This record gives sequence, structure tokens and C-alpha cells, in this order.
Amino acid sequence: MNIAIMGSGSGSTAEAFIEATIDGRIDASVAVVISDHPEAGLFDRVERLNKEHRLSIKTIAVNAALFPHEGPEPKPRGITDPESEELVRLMLEHDIGLVGLMGYMRVIRGTFLEQFGYDKDRHSSMYECRLLNTHPGPLPETADTFGVYTSQKVLDLGLAQSRHTLHCVSAGVDEGPIILQTPVPVLDGDSAEDLFARVQLIEKAVLPLAFENFLLARRKRT
Repeated sequence: MNIAIMGSGSGSTAEAFIEATIDGRIDASVAVVISDHPEAGLFDRVERLNKEHRLSIKTIAVNAALFPHEGPEPKPRGITDPESEELVRLMLEHDIGLVGLMGYMRVIRGTFLEQFGYDKDRHSSMYECRLLNTHPGPLPETADTFGVYTSQKVLDLGLAQSRHTLHCVSAGVDEGPIILQTPVPVLDGDSAEDLFARVQLIEKAVLPLAFENFLLARRKRT
């Protein structure tokens, strides 16, 4: 299966994931990496991995500057309709079977969500979803937060632990079915930065296995 990765930042999680496909921990290949930031460190990491391992992963920028909002209506929160349509086109062009949002900071909506996301009214199982998101905190407690702000929300709520969460993308922010939550204890004296750093370590360790188990479960149901 061809997998697409979408991210907005440095790409450390994407790099760990690609390395897992190289060493066989995931029975799939990353075909394309997409970012809304053309200068994202994510692209630099992919370029290096391509050279080191003789890969041919495509790197493509898709954002609102390249695909702006159209029409008189106010711009919706999240990706524009033209962005959404371009993402669908790219997924079809590269024969993508599963998309992983790994540090992608834009809300998914429009045609892309309709064709790849989870819809409880159309799908009988979460394994029909083709769009997964990695979130650095417990859900629903930290829904609609990101990065170190998620860890700060955990501390503000006084929770005994954070969690790394993999879930299906659906309408609404961080509201899709949860695939896996991995606990990350809150330690005495933790700052948000301390806690977030440990969540990121867990994320890199468990994400490949979580994706592989998701794919295995899907295959059993088809």
C-alpha cells in the first residue's frame, strides 16, 4: 500500500515513520509527503532520506497561497476548497491507500474529508477510514489543541497522565474514532515542554506499530 504523510513542521515523526517502512516494521511504502509550508524542515528530512536510502518519495507543497479560497462566502476554518480538491487529486495520482497527518496544523474539510475521512453515517467501521491523525494528548480532554499547548492543557487540567492518540479524521476537530491511546505519565515538576518531549518520544515509538495494526485489521475485514 502507498501511504501519504502530511505535516507542517520539522518532520521528526515523519522521518521515524519512513524509517519504519524501510526496515520492514510497516508493510507499506511512503509515496508522497505534503506540507502547507514549502520551507518546512519536513522536506529537508525527506530529501536526505531519499538520498541515503535511494528512495523516490515526492515532496509537494499545498497551501492556501497556492490554492486560495474562492467565492464571496467567508473563508472557512481549515483548508480551502481548492486545497481540498488538489489533495484528492494528488492522492489519486499516487494511488494512496492511507494518509497520515503527522504534525499537520490545518483542519481538514471539503472533498478531501468526504472521500478519505470517517463518516459514521456512511461507514460501518472505522477501518474504512483512510485518513488518520496523530494527536499529542488524551481525547476528548485536549481536543482542538496542538503541540506543547496540548501538554499545557493536560497540566492545567491536573491529569495524572497524558496520552499519545491515533484517531480517524472526521467532521469536527479531533472527534473521530480513537484507534489507540498510549499513556504518558505526568511527572512531578513537569513543564509543558518536558511532558511534550516525552509524548513525542512515545509517538515515534508506537506510531509505526499502530499503523501496521490498523492495516492488518483492515485487511481482515476486506
